[in-house]
Amino acid sequence: MPAQAWVTLIVGVLAVVGVALTVRQRTRADNRAQSWQRITWCLERTVYRDTTRANRLSISRVDCTASCRLLCE
Repeated sequence: MPAQAWVTLIVGVLAVVGVALTVRQRTRADNRAQSWQRITWCLERTVYRDTTRANRLSISRVDCTASCRLLCE
């Protein structure tokens, strides 16, 4: 195989790896943002509402998300 074909192959592989890493980073950032929205929703429900079943569920949800590995990184 000529040198030009090797260079083209290497550039193509590097481009695919770059796109894959970008998609992975974007997915993690979106997941982290969604988790943060859920936590703020839970906190708002527990602080500003009357004590109801929904508030108890919100507190348990905060406990669950507080141990989330995604947010602690």
